Amino acid sequence: MRLLLLLTTLTAACGTSLAPPASPDAASAPDGGSATDAGISAQDAATALDAAPSAEDAGALATDAGHHCPEGYPMDDLAGKPVVEVLINGTGPYRFVYDTGAPTSGIDFTLAPKIGAGPYSVEIGGRHFDVPRFDRYDVRGGLRSMTIDGVVGADLFGVYIVSLDVHRRRYWLDEFRDEPALLACAHTVGHPVEIGFIHDNYDYLPGRAEGIDGWFLLDSGASLGAMPDAIVDRLLTANPRPTLENMYTPAAIGTFWARMLTVSDLEVGGLTVRHITTRSVPSSLLPAIAPPDGLPFLGVLPTLFLKHFLITRDPYAGVIRFDAYADDPLRERSEFFVAGVSLARSTTVAVVSSLIPGSGAEVAGIQRGDRVISVDGRTTASLDAYSWPWMLMGTTERQSLDVLIDRAGARSHHAVVVSDALEAPER
Repeated sequence: MRLLLLLTTLTAACGTSLAPPASPDAASAPDGGSATDAGISAQDAATALDAAPSAEDAGALATDAGHHCPEGYPMDDLAGKPVVEVLINGTGPYRFVYDTGAPTSGIDFTLAPKIGAGPYSVEIGGRHFDVPRFDRYDVRGGLRSMTIDGVVGADLFGVYIVSLDVHRRRYWLDEFRDEPALLACAHTVGHPVEIGFIHDNYDYLPGRAEGIDGWFLLDSGASLGAMPDAIVDRLLTANPRPTLENMYTPAAIGTFWARMLTVSDLEVGGLTVRHITTRSVPSSLLPAIAPPDGLPFLGVLPTLFLKHFLITRDPYAGVIRFDAYADDPLRERSEFFVAGVSLARSTTVAVVSSLIPGSGAEVAGIQRGDRVISVDGRTTASLDAYSWPWMLMGTTERQSLDVLIDRAGARSHHAVVVSDALEAPER
């Protein structure tokens, strides 16, 4: 079994985390099915289908025929990741992240004493699952959220047709796909595209990143994009842009230093979403596919992409169905307003290694070699190295941060105005 990849956020706002190795017997699927049965042959995987009615007529035709958009079950979110309610042995409900990037399901250490050693009778989305055992690990620590109790992976949901409707905050599980009901969802364009996928512990889809053809891993547990270093290097060479360097990222698969940048566009099946914030990951740490076409692994397809569509994963047809929401611009809004400071590769002191030209930090007079003591009164000494780059970001453009620095023993305060300095290049 390949190492479990759980590309979740390390804070409530952003980041990535990788979960520990999965146990092959973590859960059993209903009806004798297997999550590894999903997918289609490699030669058909790149075929996109477009057999729906026109955008103007699809919803009206389905409604006139007596079909209705599925009601589904409530779905919350954590930094964009879908969160569902789970009953275990009649207790709960507990909050689990549904992560298409997790082959197996797991629970937080704090939940284990409440539900015992197993086996478990589990209810999710109106469906019953008999689960012999759950993997146990620090889910809350990885997500940096005290409200999440576990993760639902492909071992439970993999044999059902799963639809995620972020717009209505609903989800539902089907044993067969009710296409007329999906077309009756009037809040979508009603012109779906189906993309064949290959399942190899994870779901892989063909696509493009700024014109580079390759393969994505479908990952509803990833708030931000995550791309191999080699692909990020190609993007930066072809289209230079500002980046934040040396972002310390501790993870179960290994600690690494990431870069943060904005990718101008990701595409699958002719559907393009622009302005995707992404972090780099060492190529050796991501579960890349070896497709027969020889194209590279591009990284994960994150919630920043997925949330623009009503998504249905159909393991029996071997396709992911995407239907864009009506009036959706298919472009992510800027949410990461930065001071423009990259820090050195140190986990003991926060030292400025470089600045984005023209950024608020440069304008405020901060220089390479300055040591960051505090930001808005929060000291770097009181937080871990992972948190330091996020301290130097704001939630709104033109927000001012009070940055206290030490320069050769002399301390000074600087009013640093954050900006949308990580703009992607126009293409």
